[in-house]
Amino acid sequence: MNWFRKCWPDIWRDEARFVEAVENWTDEERQAAMSHIEDGFLQAERGELINGAQARREMQGMKNNWRQERSPKQSARPNDERL
Repeated sequence: MNWFRKCWPDIWRDEARFVEAVENWTDEERQAAMSHIEDGFLQAERGELINGAQARREMQGMKNNWRQERSPKQSARPNDERL
């Protein structure tokens, strides 16, 4: 119980930030989030859930792809004759 009392202000602060962020979503963002949640429920009903380790691996792969797509492209070397 002591841990809970200590963390309570942080929980409320996080919740307030989340609510504020959601209130600023566009209708399209809201619809996309609702659609994503609905897809998750349907997957659960079909028994298509994955375990936590698999979810972390997939999320790490998505992060790696996202970073790679946004990393600066390597330019040709100045002494490269193809320039």
